[in-house]
Amino acid sequence: ASSAACSIIDFSPEERIETNPFKENQVVEENEKLFVSFKFDPERTSAESLFMINDYQGKIDGSMSWEGNRMIFTPAKKMIRGKRYTFDYSGFVAKKEGGEVESDILIPFFYCSRQLKIPSVISATPPSGAVISGSRSIKVKFSEQMDTGSVRKGFSIKPETEHILSWDSESSELTIAPEKEWSNLTSCTLSFSPDICCKDGIPSDNEYNITYYCDSSHIKPEVASLHTVLNNLQLSCPRISDKLENIKYKDGIEIEFTQNMKRDTAENSLSFTPFTAGRKIWKNDTKLIFLPEKGWLWNKEYTLKISETAESEDSIASGVEFIRCFSPAVAGLILDSINGKPEDGFPYSFFSETETLDIDTGGAPPYIYSFTFTFSEPFYSEDEKEDAQNSINLTSEFPPDASSPFPVSFTWIGDRSLTVNYSGFTPYNSGENIHYYYMITVNGGENGIINSAGSFLSEEIKQLIRTK
Repeated sequence: ASSAACSIIDFSPEERIETNPFKENQVVEENEKLFVSFKFDPERTSAESLFMINDYQGKIDGSMSWEGNRMIFTPAKKMIRGKRYTFDYSGFVAKKEGGEVESDILIPFFYCSRQLKIPSVISATPPSGAVISGSRSIKVKFSEQMDTGSVRKGFSIKPETEHILSWDSESSELTIAPEKEWSNLTSCTLSFSPDICCKDGIPSDNEYNITYYCDSSHIKPEVASLHTVLNNLQLSCPRISDKLENIKYKDGIEIEFTQNMKRDTAENSLSFTPFTAGRKIWKNDTKLIFLPEKGWLWNKEYTLKISETAESEDSIASGVEFIRCFSPAVAGLILDSINGKPEDGFPYSFFSETETLDIDTGGAPPYIYSFTFTFSEPFYSEDEKEDAQNSINLTSEFPPDASSPFPVSFTWIGDRSLTVNYSGFTPYNSGENIHYYYMITVNGGENGIINSAGSFLSEEIKQLIRTK
């Protein structure tokens, strides 16, 4: 007996045929071989002629090789992860000694995974049904990275309009812009055929239609896009990224509107929470750039808001509040360690203002000791290094009338490690049994130690020191 979902043809033990895949809907992994194995000596040309692997488009090309009586199939092109294929080995296989064996094997299987990522249109900006201006660009987002050539062939506009297609870096977002303008007071339909494919060649199998109505005289202005820009007016603040999550400490934000704007109403409508001082500069009548005065701070979430009072040059207000939240891509600053003499228990990475570290300042004045502070982020410029030096303090804690040591030199080892030589410690007084305590303080928070990338300590760090 034979079965369409079984890979063993059991006419007799001597005539058995085994395959991989061997069961229905099996997942064949990338390192597995696709094969037919015979318990008899087959006539190879006859055996090879029956072999087929198909997908929805037809037969998969490939080559055959033999290991004894095992026939192995190697596809000409890499098979697609998650795709469903059919293993078909049906017909009569000739035996070398004469006679033939019937095979009736038809096994659906998956390559590497059961999840096939079929491409689809997941969003359009503005959404289908919106009223747009004649110059408005349209962004269409796909669920997968697309084969841009197939999209170009499968895309159409009615009524026909000269247009420009451009893709983002991942080929998953398509921007459609008119070469001049969309026809005013006209409905416009963008269509994508079922033949558009993702980069793996999988078609969408669905038609997508997106419709707009163009009315340039009564369009409310909208925010078309946000971009981070380089904070450099001499270079005209070039764009860096279209994701605010990538914004660096000193980067600016470019707000692009769908229409020419009344500049004063647009500027007044823009605000940030928490409040962020900065300059507002126009690149042209649709692009407003905000440059922060100080910089975006680490570990904060900002809210950019453009109120409904922003007006186009035709005095039409947006009527809708635009809000976008983001956290800047600024690394936090960590004091990795404080180092000193190894025999005093250094380096030290867990800091306490109540548990003491005992240090040996030597047996004679001026009782000098050196500490090295190593940070997780670099300090590049002389100014930020000097500010870092001024953010570290060492003060006397006990006895009350003891004087505080003072720094006599600062030395940077690379851009992350600072060595400070302090003079003026007082060693333990054995005669009066008095220990002298000192506190190392590294200022934290927004007004503490900070580098030019905006990295700062989340909180003040203190370490209690006692002289031996």
